[in-house]
This record gives sequence, structure tokens and C-alpha cells, in this order.
Amino acid sequence: MRVRLADIGQQVRVEGPVARFGKSEVGAFASRFVEMIAADRADRLLIAIAELGALTRASDGAFWINGFDGTHQQGAEITIAKSQPFAVRLRRTAATGVPLYVSWESGVLVVSWRFEEAVRNLAAPLPDREACRIYVENGPALTRGQVIKGVSMLWPGEAIELADSTLRFFPASDMDVVMPSVLSTDARATDALRDTIVAAMRPCLAVARTPLVEVSGGLDSACVALAARQCRDDIHSYGLIHAGAVGEQQRARRDELIALLGLRDLEFQSDLPPQFAALEIPEAQVTPFDDNHRMPCALAVDQHPDGPIDLIMSGVGGDELAMERTYRRQEWELPGIASASSLTVAAGRADMFMRRGIWTLNPLTAAPVVDLCRALPVKMRNARMINVLMLARAGLSDGFLFPRYAEGYGHGMQREAALIDFDALLADSIVADHRAYDFSGLLDQARKASNGGFSYELVMALFWLMKLEKVLRCYIH
Repeated sequence: MRVRLADIGQQVRVEGPVARFGKSEVGAFASRFVEMIAADRADRLLIAIAELGALTRASDGAFWINGFDGTHQQGAEITIAKSQPFAVRLRRTAATGVPLYVSWESGVLVVSWRFEEAVRNLAAPLPDREACRIYVENGPALTRGQVIKGVSMLWPGEAIELADSTLRFFPASDMDVVMPSVLSTDARATDALRDTIVAAMRPCLAVARTPLVEVSGGLDSACVALAARQCRDDIHSYGLIHAGAVGEQQRARRDELIALLGLRDLEFQSDLPPQFAALEIPEAQVTPFDDNHRMPCALAVDQHPDGPIDLIMSGVGGDELAMERTYRRQEWELPGIASASSLTVAAGRADMFMRRGIWTLNPLTAAPVVDLCRALPVKMRNARMINVLMLARAGLSDGFLFPRYAEGYGHGMQREAALIDFDALLADSIVADHRAYDFSGLLDQARKASNGGFSYELVMALFWLMKLEKVLRCYIH
């Protein structure tokens, strides 16, 4: 969305998924999984953009988005007034998913899932030092500012209003938090969980041409794959495979799941390219809100033999199902009741696939799924017991359910970091030139770690520092 205040009140033209007036336009992401409705009224322009299953139409032509309490798919409602005081309002559902960046300058409001479009609206971009500090120390985070001054994030469950040339952010919904309860003696919570995940996926899976599920070998993605297979037979998959003993375990677990569900699969190396080296690829320099293994995921999907893929389903949000009080926040995070990790990871993964015209679906973050699991007794959530029970009932082996090794990305990035000369890479630094972050302490830790081993925490801080360096170079000169 790009709206100039000077254009408000001009005649509206609706051309497919885009509404235009003057030099302004409001449009939806070009995908069969997203729909847009516009109504040009005498006093205002109304637009709804939503994922399949979220819009309701009435016989009189009215429309609205279901579930601003977050119980339905992603969506946003936009109201543009046609008379004084000029006002633009946008509110989005609480459903986790696409990032929305906002910038407001010189009478122009931009809201876009593309970070570069929000930055381009600024005459002279500069780093936001506090946002940069949080970014290096924590990675992409649940904050308003997004490393460049004047660029903000509009999070799920929030709204903006532009009136009298003032932009304001505020909550769009007030959701309750479900608390743990008890089970009846004949309860089958695992069946209920599977069916609830299926319901979250069904609208998009009903129209997908080539749906693909990310299958890492872990419990979360396995539950998503199992539910997807309940919807239809032709489910495709891919997975990033690590080197060494961890990779061998991962491959064996994935092979078992793929055989059980009949998935059409592609294996791809998790370090092709390695994570630090991937930062040299232009695509990985555009947005700070990203995934630290973006390029292997993106390249695997690009090279899938059954492509082009149009829908990707992931296990993002599994932590929320297995943990308690995930709505607690750090002092620098924005309030809310969804898990911060689910919101941030989903936003980063959406960017990498939407740039390929692929819609992303994160069914484990759907409010009905989250509420169901929050209502379960704590002992069913500890150590992902609900996932384990669901997969055991599906027929997976004990070896699959209780693996020896953790299958994260830390060990690969630690090996790569040990070979990097961070002093040389940061000798000429835009982060330092603009005093966006004092990284001298990190460099000192890196020198010491070269002879004693890199902790995962140090590796990630160095990675986000290097990512920040690349992103700022894209926009600040």
C-alpha cells in the first residue's frame, strides 16, 4: 500500500488485486491464496485483503474479515476516508505470518511486506541505533523499530491510523489467554490436535497446485506433514540435511516419515551455501528480518524437481505448543499473547518464499491450535509430549520419537565461524561509521574463541552483526 494524502478523494479504479486513485495504490500479494475486495463508498474506500477462508461476503455485497481475535487466517482491513480530516486506518488480524513494514514521510504512507519499499519512502535513511543494538544481541525481534529510522513493523493483532498527519499504532484486538485444564478419562487430545491443524490448512490446501511441507526430521514439522497428508495425497516435501552423525540420524528419521506418508521429497545440504558465506548473496542483504538459513531453504525450493511450488507449510510455532506462558515479554519487546519466537520466525520465513511468489502457511501458530494445546495439562506439553503421542499413534517408531542428537544448525555455524577473520571483514564497517553498534567486544570474543571454540550465542551475535552490516550497506550511503 502506497497512499499520498494529496490523492485521497480522487476517483478509485479497481484493476484485479489493485485499487488505484491518483498516484496511490493498495494491492494484495499476487497469489491464489490471497483475495482482495474493494468497495468504493461515498465517504470512504473500504478494502479487505485476506488469506483464503478469512473473508465473509453477504448477499448485499457487504464483506468483513472473520476472527479479528486471531481465530482465522491472516487478513487486513483498510479504510481510507475521502474528506477532512484525511484518515487512513489499517488493522490486521492476530494470525501469525507476513511481515508488514510501515513508513510515513512527506505526506506519503507506505505499508508493505517488502522492507525495501518502506525504506525507499524515506529521503535520507539512517540507522536506528537502539533497534540495531537489539538486533545484534537478539536477532530479529518483536520491536517497533526495524534498524532504520522511520521504518516500523506492524505486528499481527495491531492497527495503524493516520489522521491530521500523525501516525499512531494501537492494538486491534484484545484476546484472552487459555490456561491449562484437565482431561476426561476418554479424551483423545492427539486426535483433536491433528484435526485442528488440518482445519487450519484445509482452505489453502484445497486450491494448491503443488503444496510442499518442510520436513526437518523434527517433531513439529512431522506433525504438520501428518496433518497435510490427511487433507490430500499429493504432498511434496524437502529437508535440509546436516553433515556427520546428526545428518545420518536426520536422514533416517526423515526416510521413515516419508515412507509412512508417501511424500515426494528432496534432500538438500544445510550448508549449501554456509550461513555466513550466504550473506554475500544479494537476496540475503535486502531485509534484516530474516532466517539464518535462508539461502539453503530458498535454493532447495528453487531446485525441487516437482516445482514450481505454490504453497509451503512449515512447523513454525511448535515451541508455543510445548511451553507455558509464551506470551511473556522482554522489557524491550512489544506486548501481546502470541509467542515472540513464533511471530518473528514466521515473518522471516514469509519473506524468503513470497519473493518467489510462494505463499507460506504456519498451521501450528493458528489460534485454535495454540488454544487447544494451552488448555492441555502441563504434563502433556512438557518435552513436546503432545507431539510425541500424536506421532506415535500415527505409527512412527520409538527411535523416531526419541532421537539421540538435537538437529539444530548451531554446530555447522560454529565450524564456519572458526574459519572466518571477523577483524578483516569489519575493518571497513558502515555499522561502526554510523555508531550503530559497538562491536569491539564481539571481535575480542571471536579472537579468543578461535582457540577455544565458539559458543552458539557468540556465533549468532556475529551472524546478526554481519547481516546488519550487509543490510545497512544496501540503503545508507
